[in-house]
Amino acid sequence: MPSMAWLSASFLYDFDSKGDDIHLDMNPSLQAWSVAHTLLFVFAIIMVIVICGIQAFYNYFCCPTNPKGGGLFSRDTGFWGIIISSLEISQVVVNYVISYYGAWRRPFLFKRTEVPRDVEYFENKQKEDKEKMDKMEEERKMKKNLIMQIIIIEIGKNLMQFDVLPPKELLFNRPYIPKIRKSEALEPSIRFIYQKKYRNPRYLSYVNVIFRSNYSNFKEDSKLSIYVNSKEWEAATAHATSGMDYVFALSQHQLNETLPIAQGYYEEARKALREFWDNLQRPQPDFTQVNKILSRIDKNKTQAKKKYQILLQEFQQEPKVNRGYADLLRNVFRRDEDAQTYINKAIV
Repeated sequence: MPSMAWLSASFLYDFDSKGDDIHLDMNPSLQAWSVAHTLLFVFAIIMVIVICGIQAFYNYFCCPTNPKGGGLFSRDTGFWGIIISSLEISQVVVNYVISYYGAWRRPFLFKRTEVPRDVEYFENKQKEDKEKMDKMEEERKMKKNLIMQIIIIEIGKNLMQFDVLPPKELLFNRPYIPKIRKSEALEPSIRFIYQKKYRNPRYLSYVNVIFRSNYSNFKEDSKLSIYVNSKEWEAATAHATSGMDYVFALSQHQLNETLPIAQGYYEEARKALREFWDNLQRPQPDFTQVNKILSRIDKNKTQAKKKYQILLQEFQQEPKVNRGYADLLRNVFRRDEDAQTYINKAIV
């Protein structure tokens, strides 16, 4: 016989129901104890009576343990007829009791949840839970702020007790560089180092690194430019003993100043050339931008070629200059044969 567990579905309420309108879990569009639900309930009761009648009919006419000794249909079933009929009868009874009293009367037995009958109590419970969560979040933020304050205090103690610079035998490699957003804030940030008690080679090297690291961000500041260039000139001519040493230092300074400018023009020309081809490969190219891109390409490639030619007059055997000029000829001017000549010079 079929199980009667499905009959209990008519009595399960939907957890998402709100207010006075409570709907069924088996069909959320069906309101509880409406006309349709009442008809469904009556139909379920009728089906219970019908199934119980069928079971009674089977028990009376087919079960070998009935007063007639097995009835008309179970005279030859013997022991197995008793076992099968008993199992089918117990299946219906046990499943109905478990599904009805377990899933409806005790919903948590099968992980089902009823809608609280007291809506006000349910809303108050939600409010209390929200207040607890807010309180826990506030406590968490307070603990985090307290931990940050302790960390800041400990860092301050460590800075007063330990030297932030690397050991003397190691090359200076930027242990910490202040984040300076304005060039006016650069000088006050390192002025304390020039006091008498801090005036030693290691701290002065730290000042030099700070100046050079910020020089890339504030190249328009004349004070930084003069300082960095003078320091580089002093370092280059520290061991100079003749005029040729000064000439060599001057040429190296020119190389270090001009080569990055030429490389910058080359990168801008290559970037504009890439934009030009990307624009033409679109399904609908923007021809209004073609003239602007072409003018950028022409301007940057001309300036790059001019700078590289100046460098080639003084540094014909310098690998960096030859390799950079070869990249310019090959990637921008599309002159592969001429570029190969300078590549060979760079390799040699």
